[in-house]
Amino acid sequence: MAKVVVIGDVGGCAGELSKVITPLLDDPDVVVIQVGDLVDRGPDSAGVLAFVRQQRRRGRQRWIQLIGNHESQYVGGDVFWPHRLTDGDARLLNEWWLTEWMRVAAAVRTADGEDYLVTHAGLSLEAWRLLDEPVTAATAADLLNTRPDDLMWNDRGPLWTEAGPGLYEPWLHATQPMPFSQIHHHPAHLTRTTPADPGS
Repeated sequence: MAKVVVIGDVGGCAGELSKVITPLLDDPDVVVIQVGDLVDRGPDSAGVLAFVRQQRRRGRQRWIQLIGNHESQYVGGDVFWPHRLTDGDARLLNEWWLTEWMRVAAAVRTADGEDYLVTHAGLSLEAWRLLDEPVTAATAADLLNTRPDDLMWNDRGPLWTEAGPGLYEPWLHATQPMPFSQIHHHPAHLTRTTPADPGS
């Protein structure tokens, strides 16, 4: 059975990423899901991309790369970060996006049957409704991975939703519970949200 390791925003910290992940990759059962924001803020965005490129070469099924709002600048979203990547690194992100190696969402089902949707910023109630209210994380991930334009680049979508007012509060006041749990990172820390406990 696979052991899934979810990694939050890396933010240009190549040394820290390598230190945490390299020992885990010795286990052939480990699958890494990285939730985006590989680049910016830290000192070595190029090193992070080189590390992830190496993992991609090792095996497509062992590393699942999701897009964050910082990658979105290089694949069709608005530019907002003042320090741009080199042309080569920008092309690499665009290649991952165009070949669908970098996705919007992933779904995980645990051994005890818990269903998780993994995205960068979470699936808001409004976005869930725009997707026609999928009832499983796998269906939601499949729909998000079609890259719906009405969700991808706006502040209610899976790259930009703010955890408190954009994600948790609407679900807390919804007439129906969230049908599956979520794991996301943006904006502050890696967060697990379940239907019964929207703020955990």
